[in-house]
Amino acid sequence: MNNFSDLFNQKLLQFLFTFPFLKLRHLRNSISYLVIIYYRYFSLKLNPFFVKLFYFVSLSFSGFLVLAALKPRSDDHHSFKPRNLDIFFTSVSAATLSSMSTVEMEVFSNSQLIILTFLMFLGGEVFTSIYIVVIHFLGVTMVLVYVSIISSAKTVLKNKGLKTLTFSIFTTVSTFASCGFVPTNENMMVFSKNSGLLLILIPQVLLGNTLFPSCLRFSIWVFGKFNLWKENSDYLLKKNGEIRYLHLLPSLHSWLLVPTVFGFILVQFVLFCSLEWSSDSLRGLNWYQKTIGVLFQCVNTRHTGETIVDLSIISPAILVLFVLMM
Repeated sequence: MNNFSDLFNQKLLQFLFTFPFLKLRHLRNSISYLVIIYYRYFSLKLNPFFVKLFYFVSLSFSGFLVLAALKPRSDDHHSFKPRNLDIFFTSVSAATLSSMSTVEMEVFSNSQLIILTFLMFLGGEVFTSIYIVVIHFLGVTMVLVYVSIISSAKTVLKNKGLKTLTFSIFTTVSTFASCGFVPTNENMMVFSKNSGLLLILIPQVLLGNTLFPSCLRFSIWVFGKFNLWKENSDYLLKKNGEIRYLHLLPSLHSWLLVPTVFGFILVQFVLFCSLEWSSDSLRGLNWYQKTIGVLFQCVNTRHTGETIVDLSIISPAILVLFVLMM
């Protein structure tokens, strides 16, 4: 009798403990099923334009709410508080990668810069797979090491009250996403003599924009050399039309894109050096700094919009060239 009672109590306790978990498991499965059903319905029925519109509107508004809730920088040099309209405009600008702002970037606190970084990351065109993780990791690491070692770059950040890690992440994400935001009021002009930093950012500019289709196809081809991914790689490379992923271009288009991009950069580089080498825009730089600075400027013309020169003092001919390239 005692054995039966003990067995009964054991089964009862087991039931009481497992029943809530069973209910939670069924609830989780039901919610997952509903989410999948609604996702498939809306993805098939709704116009992609309205899906993207809803995404960017909700992303911008969410960013505005968080930015408005956080306090801006407050010290002896920064006491200005942006209006809600300015904050909303900056949030929309970061989410849509337009890099326009109605207030100085140094007004934003470290927490607000982190939020702007997320907005640029989520608003980027290249928001896919491990490609973005690897490129961002390498970019952040190299920028962080550079500004930590090179005293001139470290001094700039220290004088402006910017944290090294925040600057590294913010600048890398902004550059890769082709946004052009830099957490300094002067953009990249304060780093015009830091050629190493400019060389680190140039690949970020290209890999996140016009060279992304070529690099994506090359990455798939490399993975195809391993037997584990060979079948999937061959399918992606040969059936890119069926996949309907716009950035995965056919083989010929991907390879022609590379000389086209570098051809435009070369044309800009030659013309810029011919007209601006001895001008006030590059005053104070040696020949090596001028070469890297001009290269950085030409690469950014068609991409992020970051600048190491004051655009108001360069010749009208170069401005026309920039407009044509954009």
